[in-house]
Amino acid sequence: MEETHVKSERPGMALRRWSFGKAALDERAMQLFVSGRVVELEHKPLEVLRHLLRHRGEAVGKEDLIKAVWPGRIISDSALTSAIAKLREALGEEQHVIQTVHAFGYRLDADVRTEDGTERNQAGPGSRSKLRRVVAVLAGPVVLAAAAVGAWRFWPEPADAKSVAVLPFANLSAEKDGEYFADGVHDTVITQLARVKGLTTISRTSVMQYRDAKRNLSEIGDALGVAHVVEGTVQRVGNRVRVTAQLIRVANDQHLWAESYDRDVTDVFEIQSEIAEKVAASVHAQLTPTEKSILARRPTSSVRAYDLYLRARKFAADPVTTEAADRQGLALVNQAIAEDPGFALAHALAATFYNRLHWWYGDPAAVELAKQAAERSLALEPDLPEGHVALGHYLYWGRMDLDGALAELGRARQLAPGNSEAAKLRTWILRRQGRWAEALSEIEQAALLDPRDAEAVHYHGAMLAVLNRHAEAARVWDRAIALDLWPDLSRLAKAENSFVLTGDLSELVSTVDGLAPELVGEYTGYVYIARYYRRDFDGAARAALRAEDPYINSRDGKIPGASFAAIAYMLGGNAAQAAIQARTATEHLKKQLEKNPNLPLARLFLAFMHVAQGRHESGMAEAQRALEQALAGNDATEWGVFIDYAAQFFAYAADSDLALQLLSEGLGTTYGISARKAQHDPLFDKLRGNPRFERMIAEHLPKTGAARSPR
Repeated sequence: MEETHVKSERPGMALRRWSFGKAALDERAMQLFVSGRVVELEHKPLEVLRHLLRHRGEAVGKEDLIKAVWPGRIISDSALTSAIAKLREALGEEQHVIQTVHAFGYRLDADVRTEDGTERNQAGPGSRSKLRRVVAVLAGPVVLAAAAVGAWRFWPEPADAKSVAVLPFANLSAEKDGEYFADGVHDTVITQLARVKGLTTISRTSVMQYRDAKRNLSEIGDALGVAHVVEGTVQRVGNRVRVTAQLIRVANDQHLWAESYDRDVTDVFEIQSEIAEKVAASVHAQLTPTEKSILARRPTSSVRAYDLYLRARKFAADPVTTEAADRQGLALVNQAIAEDPGFALAHALAATFYNRLHWWYGDPAAVELAKQAAERSLALEPDLPEGHVALGHYLYWGRMDLDGALAELGRARQLAPGNSEAAKLRTWILRRQGRWAEALSEIEQAALLDPRDAEAVHYHGAMLAVLNRHAEAARVWDRAIALDLWPDLSRLAKAENSFVLTGDLSELVSTVDGLAPELVGEYTGYVYIARYYRRDFDGAARAALRAEDPYINSRDGKIPGASFAAIAYMLGGNAAQAAIQARTATEHLKKQLEKNPNLPLARLFLAFMHVAQGRHESGMAEAQRALEQALAGNDATEWGVFIDYAAQFFAYAADSDLALQLLSEGLGTTYGISARKAQHDPLFDKLRGNPRFERMIAEHLPKTGAARSPR
């Protein structure tokens, strides 16, 4: 196949400053200037700009851009889309120079001046013929296969030269309790390196597995996709602390830098800052004056406050937590604040605990306290990434101010590009706004920064499945299984994905049947799905009743397992058991609606429960009211959940016109109705044979795999 653009370098390629309009890219410093001022921008969008400048005037394919900027990474096209969006925003009034070539890629269309003042005008001979070649290639039959292969980068990737993983520092203190202090030094070094814009730093979750493991640095480098690792030890004796650290290039086990510090414990801040600065310098990540100033900043003047903070942070970092543990951590960090009221990091950590107590455990008093703590942290240090994350958390969890939360989390990402928590939070918010491509880009970034974070990797797969990219989702879950990241959940998700793709339920059934007995209660949702679509309604009901309530925990209602048991018994013809479970569920749902009448999902399931008890007319009235409430909302994920169950309800209640209307919209809604599930859903049985229903299902079925009856 003919190349779609010329890959050879042109005369002048060695020059390192490119100017166009009011903008300029200094390639040596990798800085963007607009109207003479430096514009802060992440490294990847700058690399995209550099590649477009080097091929100015040409239509550059997405595939070539991704290969140039993310060589070998697991990257979907949405990461490139996000980088282009950030680049255009940074360019301001010059953003028009980045042109989209429909269904192919991008082109930089501007008069470009190099350092010596030479003009490179893009409208020269050959540009139009190159575009014709692009069109010719796109018209060919091979492009679909090429796109299918190119849509996904395989993992692991060739490591970025400026990438590092800080492995857990060994605790050499005589007291076992000293582990929290060693962890604190380790966490702080990671946090500081994450603030260096020219450096990729792997997040804490992914490195903690190597705390007690026998270390093969080459394997660790491959597993985490980094070129360098940092190892260290911490020993605290009274008021003295001894810290050692060494930086190693994993490709050849070369020790690039090592240092030993034996100082008073009050100097621990300087030790941490010096380690971070030496590591960054050793991998040639250029520190800006602002970054150097931030690294040198002492978070508190009180060693006692810092000690309490480190003890509290250990509770916050524990992946398995409880309300009691979070309250214990909160008590410790509040003691730290009492020791030093000007300790901004401690206020941010307090806000984290308050946010959890509200969102996870339903403490209404915690909302205002989270706000106060987050705002106090930023009043003390306006450029504190943790403060912006905490305030973003509050605005999202406490106030559902999605735009405000995105702004705060975006600021955190600017200040600390390596902050994977901000990326994950932005994912959930963008989903609620229906901005699915951007959400996918954020969760991909989180998974790259924290490649062994089970949550990030699993939901990366889930996001791809939501976007009907089932083959890519399966590869992500395969990777999660291989890395032992939530392997049971990943196997179940992959098996359900297979059912959605092919209509064959056997993989999900066998995976559910193979669960260890102690895990069945943990994954009752998948057990219910396997039994329900197999039309084992008694088995589905038992699974729903075994679930920990609420079975669905939504902003629009907390749905008890008894609701699903009632529906299963109703479909199975067991009217007596359906009525018993419906009465139990009705009690729970009515209590919610008495406190807050505007819960459309809770009201819809109340309608289901009326029908399960033979009260069809009142059920229809409740469902109509629930639909009116849901239509007034603006949350894409909540609407996607609601419209699925609403279409089921009206199909079963024999309002076929409304059911088909909802089905039509739901099938066209991301995170809405799955055509494959609707094809086999017992609640849609009354629509089978309806030409409209059959046509809609056929039009929206995944393209891979023939329809078949579940087995």
